[in-house]
Amino acid sequence: MNKRMGWGLRGMGLIALMTLSSCVVQPVTKRSKGAVWLRTDAGTPQLLVRAYYGTPEEVQAILAELGDVVRPVRRWARQGNGAVSMKFVDERGRALRTVESGGHLVVEGRPGQVYAIRIRNETDVLMEVLPMVDGLDLETGQVAELGRAGKMVGPRKEVAFGSRAVTGGKGEALRFRENEGAAALHRWSPTGTAGSVLVAVFLGQGDDSFEDMPARERVRPVSVGNQGTFPQPRAEPMRLPYQYR
Repeated sequence: MNKRMGWGLRGMGLIALMTLSSCVVQPVTKRSKGAVWLRTDAGTPQLLVRAYYGTPEEVQAILAELGDVVRPVRRWARQGNGAVSMKFVDERGRALRTVESGGHLVVEGRPGQVYAIRIRNETDVLMEVLPMVDGLDLETGQVAELGRAGKMVGPRKEVAFGSRAVTGGKGEALRFRENEGAAALHRWSPTGTAGSVLVAVFLGQGDDSFEDMPARERVRPVSVGNQGTFPQPRAEPMRLPYQYR
């Protein structure tokens, strides 16, 4: 192999290496194996998603009370700083009619209807999610508290909550309860009340909030074109809270 050809191959290899390096999406943080996961703050969630439900008539009353722009939700609803996506489904897994207004989700559901809450972790780090339905903890059936343990959700994974504890320790399917429509907006509690569904999201110690990250690091991988397309993977920026309104 002559020198000219050797330098040409080296140059091509260098260009390919630089291209791949520029496309790699680095994780938000690096955690050593075996490290204990602890909340950043035991009683203060990184994000608190608040949703209300009711019959079609009650939903209209809730939206009128909120008095904000109404945006239909198609499939998943990206929440807050983009860390999680949520949706409500019926017993067959079909998405329930949901809209977003004033930073809240509003879901149509008749009293007694079975439903489930699905939550997807949109980040590259492990997180804890704690759902509180009608002001109650799903695992215990007792009054919800932010200090209770939730469920861990891995990076880019999702979890479903479809049952709640009742007297005697037995579980039953989640069902919408009768409520007073717009009155639920004024029965405020940090852990929710009848007619509301709250989901607290906790990050671990050392896992920075998206708001504190440079824009170049606030990205998520996406699939572009065919799987064999070079270079792979690609990424898209993750938006901040005001961009999800």
